[in-house]
Parts: sequence; structure tokens; C-alpha cells
Amino acid sequence: MINFRWQLLGACLFLTGCGPSADTAANPDIAVTPADRAAAPLVDISEPPKWVFPQRRVVDGGELVIHAPQVRQWPDFATVSIQAAIEYYPAGDPLPKFGTVSFSSTTKINLERRIVSLDSIEVNQVQFSEQVPERYYKAIMNIVTREQLEAPLDLFLGSLSADLVERATAQGFSKQPPLIHFASTPTVLLFINGPTLFSPVGSPGLAVIANANWPIFRDTSDKALYLLNGKAWLTAAELDGPWEIATALPPALLKLAEAGLSADISAAIPLVVPTEPAPAVIFVDQPTELILADGEPELAQIDGADELAYVTNTQSPLFVDDGTWYFLAAGRWFSTTDLVTGEWVYVEQLPPGFKKIPPDHPASAIRASVPGTSEANLAALEALLPVKQEISIDTQAPQVSYDGEPKFIPISDTTVARAVNTRYDILEFEGRYYLCYSGVWYRAPSPVGPWELTAEVPAAIYEIPPSSPAYHLTHVRVYESRPAAVTYIYTPGYYSSVYVSGGVTVYSTGWYYPPYIYGYAYYPYYASYGHGSWYNPTTGRYGARSVAYGPYGGYSYNEGYNPRSGRYGYVETAWDNDEWASYAQSYNPRSGIGTETSRYYDEDHNRMVTERDISRGNQSMSMNRNVDYDTGVANVKRQTARGGSSQAERVLKDGTLTTQATVSAANGRSTTLVGEQTRAAGTTTIAGSEGGSATFERTGSGSSATREATFAKGGQSVTTSREQRDNATQTRVESSAGGKASSITNGQGRSSIGRSGSGDLYAGHNGNVYRKTDSGWSTHKSGSWQQMGSDTSGARTPSKDYSRLFQSSTRNSRQANNRTITSRSTLNRDFSARQGGINRFSQRRNFSGNRGSAGQLRGAISGMRGRR
Repeated sequence: MINFRWQLLGACLFLTGCGPSADTAANPDIAVTPADRAAAPLVDISEPPKWVFPQRRVVDGGELVIHAPQVRQWPDFATVSIQAAIEYYPAGDPLPKFGTVSFSSTTKINLERRIVSLDSIEVNQVQFSEQVPERYYKAIMNIVTREQLEAPLDLFLGSLSADLVERATAQGFSKQPPLIHFASTPTVLLFINGPTLFSPVGSPGLAVIANANWPIFRDTSDKALYLLNGKAWLTAAELDGPWEIATALPPALLKLAEAGLSADISAAIPLVVPTEPAPAVIFVDQPTELILADGEPELAQIDGADELAYVTNTQSPLFVDDGTWYFLAAGRWFSTTDLVTGEWVYVEQLPPGFKKIPPDHPASAIRASVPGTSEANLAALEALLPVKQEISIDTQAPQVSYDGEPKFIPISDTTVARAVNTRYDILEFEGRYYLCYSGVWYRAPSPVGPWELTAEVPAAIYEIPPSSPAYHLTHVRVYESRPAAVTYIYTPGYYSSVYVSGGVTVYSTGWYYPPYIYGYAYYPYYASYGHGSWYNPTTGRYGARSVAYGPYGGYSYNEGYNPRSGRYGYVETAWDNDEWASYAQSYNPRSGIGTETSRYYDEDHNRMVTERDISRGNQSMSMNRNVDYDTGVANVKRQTARGGSSQAERVLKDGTLTTQATVSAANGRSTTLVGEQTRAAGTTTIAGSEGGSATFERTGSGSSATREATFAKGGQSVTTSREQRDNATQTRVESSAGGKASSITNGQGRSSIGRSGSGDLYAGHNGNVYRKTDSGWSTHKSGSWQQMGSDTSGARTPSKDYSRLFQSSTRNSRQANNRTITSRSTLNRDFSARQGGINRFSQRRNFSGNRGSAGQLRGAISGMRGRR
């Protein structure tokens, strides 16, 4: 589907005369048609992205329409066998020739774009539904192989068998339940990871517990402890309490705030003594889960899920079925018959009602952790997707360091030892040392180097069991080696500790890895429990959180990881009755992009202030947004390190939103934007300093709306028209140079671009082509569409096997269409895979990222809306 976002980006590029930027080069979704590329030196948006199907390819001998690929085999995520339905329009023949093409190719996965690139395509078989000339077969082969194909990753995942997930189940994970506490009043879970590590901080007389999950300090003069809970301070003489509201703070803590070393501490000083009672504090020294409800559990029955009900007044995934409570932690299920005093046990098999939770139910997010559901299979498949990287043989290794002399301890049941007093992953085997860094293996004769890239990793390393903190290194392997480079491949188990076990994704191995503490150095390992680990099937993101809250306000700490982009980070949020504040940091090691964001909302003044800094190497951008909800005025300013800037003011008054904005590039070129929008209509005009212009006109709202736009510069123009009716949208694009495209989407999520009046076509396993209509399935035979009978094997239609032309290829021995029967159930599976895949692909690419309020953030974490 042509997205308005592409149109606006293309307009900004050629209106300012900047030409393709680094962002444009990195975004191949913005394409240029051959005719327009020759006719005009501007970014054109009239050609759809390469991953949209059906897609047209025009050559001298005619025109080919290729429908969405159907994956038949993708066992190693490196090579794939595919079938696709085709329509061929020969030159001079007005009637299309329907058929199928089977081909194999190598694949490259781009997790950030959620795209699979198909390279080195080799056609194995072409089949038509009627007799056609020999040259048609050769034309199809030439057209299919001449260009690279791309397809949505979600389209591929939806086609894969659940057997792949079952075969990938890891062994040796712990099923021992963590300690699980239930509380119905405001409660803080205080976890000290290992022996208490008091570390000097800020000013004399003050120490911080470096291995605590909450900010907690000790006054060295009287040994009193102070725990920061939002804006309130709790104090106690011992970690296990009793804890009470602090009425005074030690001078050393006040000096720490004065030094500006901690924004959280500064925000909680001067001390304000709350009138509410202190929350309970549960002190633990091993990973523990806290189920926190706002009062006694309130249950809501889930329609259609047998006797299953869920608790609505908690953020924790807590369910009850036939008197038994079920709790989801780190992708694993545990049960008890008594929330307060009962013993929790690992659940081997869930009641049938869990599978029956409707996909649109508020509690449906947990379906990704219910074995056998489509959501669980897709989540598990994502956890198996490999990242492949080719590294030059002369790549320099990082400079490793240790706290003191290198210390190695043996890994149980192996002949390998691991370093414990360093932040680097370093192993020792038979007197040689192996460093795994950023998914790359290095080798050295000593623990400090010199390190060199290696393609020889001992098999003993891959025998490291899950009970070892070094287990994640077994997910980094050498894919291939050449004299100049080595290609490595790794899965999310390496960089996020997300694995597949029992048909679902789980977080870490279930084993507890005690930290290594050396002096003031603290080296923790990823823990399965105590972080509220979660998976959101809507976005495909993993995360964790520690939360304490109650009727009087609260505090949350959230960690998140997005395997699609490689970004990880955290968000701290504190709130009470009339204001909330949050601070967040994120970093993406793949792109080198880091962000820092702070937000503050004051209900008394009804004002929101947001400050954000984004950096990448020596490049940076700062943003300041100030929103006054009483006056309806929002001001946003941005500034880049290179001199670019923008400022915009938006005013909402009496139902009309007016916008004035200026964007200035570092080279002096600029764009101005003026707009006025209501619910029923809107107009926006854009003018570039180099003579380009654009206008946007919108009428209608809700389920019926029309938007038209015109972009112009130097005698060249692009016009677009987008019409929405109910749940269907049609977009048309036409350039003055002759480029044309159209897009249609409907409620099933289909996306069709290109001229094809034949409907939704599929390739059957038997090589026939099938069409899905409202009246069912039909197949094309002898020049006409015929309703599908009970036996869909059909007569063998004319085909050409081209595998003999590629005798040197080992991939051609794997024929994609090795079945001769195509049933309705098979076609229905292909149909569901295509529609579901396109829906998920669109949903995840359009997901906007972090939510804007504490309430939204909490909802995103749990996937369930509960009463607070």
C-alpha cells in the first residue's frame, strides 16, 4: 500500500532541493520508476516498494504480474523454496495466461525493516493452465530472475510449520519456580543480587547499594538505610525492615542532590513527608516475582474460554480456572491453589481454555505464551531468526580489561572455563582464549591478547549447558569462512537471552546466576525472574519491568528490547495524583543511535514538557516540546549539530487545528508549512526555498474520507488521490512523466498494487493456480475459471522443468512442488498465512514506539487493561 508518509517525505526532499539524504539511501521503500528517473531529477514516489504484491514487471515480450510468494521450505532461514501464482500478458495478446512458478533462492533477513531479500533466484519449474508457446516459459524465467525480490518477513513466518518450533526446543532449562509473592496493598519488592555491595557515592558519608533493584542509600554515620520510592523516602535500620516514612534526610544525601548527580534524587528533595502510610517492603536475595493487585483480586470471565477468568486489577498476567491460579513469568506458567500461602509449581500443560482466549480480548497478549497458538508459534519463530554478518579478517578486537588479574572458573560438565572479573565474554579451552564480542569470535594465546578474528571455534564451547551464564555464547556460530572475511550467524538467544522451550519463547534459562563481585565491581547476569519479563505480540517486542504502585501513586522501572531493530533501553516513571515524570534512555548497537528523553506533566497547570536528545557518533539532535492543554498551544523546536533546525506551532481552538512550521537545512535551504485542519476537512500548503511546492486537500472523516495532493517543481509534478470508504482504501498516484500506480486495501489486510483484475491468486502444491473469491475456491483450466471440486489434484497441466539448466546448483535438488494434491485446507492455510502476515507486517512497521503516559506505558507492558 502506498503510504502517505512516503509521499510527504518525497515532497520534502525535492521541495528543498536537498536530493537524496542518508535517510533516503537507507530507506529503499522510496523507489523511482525507470521513466521518471530519466525524466526528472527528483525523488518520485509513484512506484510501490519491492515487497508489495501483486507486482508488475514489464519487458519487451509482455508484462508479468507476480502474486505474493508462498513458502514451501525454509529450514535453515538461509535458502528457501517458493511457489507463486503468475499472470503473463504477452505482447499483442489481450488475454492473460495464468500459471505458477517454482523457484529457490538464498535469503537475507532485515529485522529492522522486517523484509526478506531473495537473491540468486533460480527457477525450477514454470507451469501454465493451458497450452502456450515455448517462448513464454523462457520469458517467465528471464523476468523472474533478472531482479531481486523482496517480501515481508511476516509473510514468510506465517507459512512455516509449527514442527519447526517443536524441533527447536532447547533442553536443560530449569523448571524450578521462583519465589512468588502476592500483595493487595502498595508494596515494594527489594531485591539484592548477591552479597550486599555498599559503594561510595557522591559525597563523604554516603554509600549506595550497587546491586539493588531500587535506589537505596546508607548513611555511614549511623548505618541508617534510605530507599527512594517515587518522591517519598523510606528508612530502616536493616534491609528486612521494618521500613517507615522518613521525616528527615542525612546531610550527605542532600549534598548528593545539590551536586546534580541524580535527577531522581533531586526531584525528591526537599523532603516532603507524605500523609499516606508507607508501602510494605519485601526484601529478597534471589530473583522473585511480585504479583501486586489493587485490593483483593477482581475476576472477569473470558467468554468462550471455558471456565477461565483473569484478574483485572493487576498488571501481572494472573488467571484462575476451576479453583487453580495460573501466573505467567518469563514465558513460563506456574500454578497454585492459594495465592497467599500456597506452593507454586511449574505447569506442564495449561487448561484448554487458554487456547480459546479470543485474539481481540484484553488478555489476548498471553496467547503468545500458550503452546499451540498461532501467536506462540510466530513468537518462537522470531526467536529463531538468525542475524548474519560478514566481518573482515583484519577487524580489530576490543581492548579487554579485568578487575585485577584475569580469573577463570571451570564450567561444570565441560572442559571450558570462563572469565568472571570482566565485562567481556571470554572463555579458555586447552590453553587458548576465545572472546565473543558483538557476535564475532576472536582468539588469543593469552587472556589479554593479542586477539585475532577466528573461524575455528572449539566444539567444546557449544556443549556449555544452560546452567552456565556463558550459555548464550553457544548461539554464535561461524557460517562460512573465506581468506578475506568470516561470516558469523547468531540468534536472539545470544543478545537478548530469549529462547524457545516447550513451543513458546522464554526469557533466560530459568537458572539463577549469582553475580561476581570484586571490590566495588559488580558483574550481574541476566535473570529469568524478578523483572516481569513480557512479550507483546502486537509489536514483536520483549521487555521487563519492576513496579510498585498503589492508590496514592507509584513508580515503575521498565526495560525493553526490540529484536526487530536491536534497540534496548529503559524508562523510569513516577506519578501521583496530579503530576508524573519519566526519564528514558535507549541505545541501538547496530546503528550506534542513542536517545535520552525526559517528560514532565503538571496537572495543576495542565502542561506537558518533553526534552529529547538523539546522538549517533558526532551527530546529534535535540528536541523540546511544550504543550499547554488549557490554551491548546503546542510548540516544538529541533536543532541538529550540523546546523539544521525546525520550529513549529500548533494551535487547537474551537475544533480547528492550525499549524505553522519552518524547516531549515544546514546549507540554508528551507521549507515552510501552513495548514488548517478540522474533523471534516483540511488544507496544507508547503513551499520550498528552491521553488518546489505542494498542496494537500482533505474532506470527510472517520470511515469516509478523501485526500488529494499535488507536488510540483520545475515543470514536473506528482498527483495523488486517496479515497477511504468503510474499511477499504484506494490510492492512485500519477506523475507528469507517465508513471502510474494504485493501491487497494480492505478489511482482510490485502494489499494490491498493479493492474490485475483476477483477484487473489495462489499457487497450489500441484502446480495449478487457484483464486479465492467470496463464493470459495476456483482453479484455472483450459482458459477459464472453474469452481474447485472435491478432488483438486486436477489434470497435469503443461509445465517446463528448468532445474536441468542449473546442474551446478545443489539447491535445485529440492523441488518446491513435490506434492501432487492440493486440498481446500492447504489453500486455506496459504490464505490465512498471507492475510495474517500482511496484517502483522503493516501493524509492526507502523507501531510508533514508546507510549506517552504512565497509564499507556503500563498498558503496553501487560497487554491487559485493568482497573487501577
